[in-house]
Amino acid sequence: QSPVALPATNVTDNSFTANWQPVEDASSYILNVFSYKMTDSGTEKATLTESFEGLVPLSSTSKRNKYIDFENSELPEGWTLAVTSGSVRQLYTASVANDLTSIHSGEIALAFDAEGDSIVTPLLSAPASKLSFWIKNANGNGSVSVYAFDGTRWEPIGQVETVYYTNGGTVEYTNEIPVGCIQFKLIYTDNSPEMNSPTAIDDISITYGGEVKTRDYLVSEKSITATSEPVSGLTPDTDYFY
Repeated sequence: QSPVALPATNVTDNSFTANWQPVEDASSYILNVFSYKMTDSGTEKATLTESFEGLVPLSSTSKRNKYIDFENSELPEGWTLAVTSGSVRQLYTASVANDLTSIHSGEIALAFDAEGDSIVTPLLSAPASKLSFWIKNANGNGSVSVYAFDGTRWEPIGQVETVYYTNGGTVEYTNEIPVGCIQFKLIYTDNSPEMNSPTAIDDISITYGGEVKTRDYLVSEKSITATSEPVSGLTPDTDYFY
């Protein structure tokens, strides 16, 4: 269990005291103090974009133009699309006039219509520096939680409330992305299932490689028995974290 960090005290231009709450039965703590810097990832900067244009709507049955025809669709390679647990729709298609405002580009947008619907992106070959996606929900009241994976654990980086995107809009994350992030996940929460109002997701874009954020450690893996520790040697006009 990690202790909860408390605000720094005794702050000067080149020092401060790091503080944290005690953890029951802990005999010592590991302190890391760092700033962020941009470092060449060793991989050329690239952008991965998915607009779900390989998905084909069903052409018959009562779910025509609302459900995915998995037999004839070309699913995006490396992506996990979990959108089959609901009963309203799995996609929006430009072949239906009423769906046009729920598509940001092209002919298709994915649809979240049930609690726990999700999208998981492919593993990236280099750390990500930017994530964006288009979202719209004309009537419903739900949210999309966004997570980032650094190869070890999933970390929440944001939550998008659909009530603010009744006309559609693009959500973007940059500073929130943790160091070493190589994958993202979007998970839907439906706060008003009785409204049967799916949330459209389109044009997921990820920038990765090139110059990426890394940690520049001032203190690394220092074992401490107390719940505070003086830190010195700071570089002026630099933000530090612990």
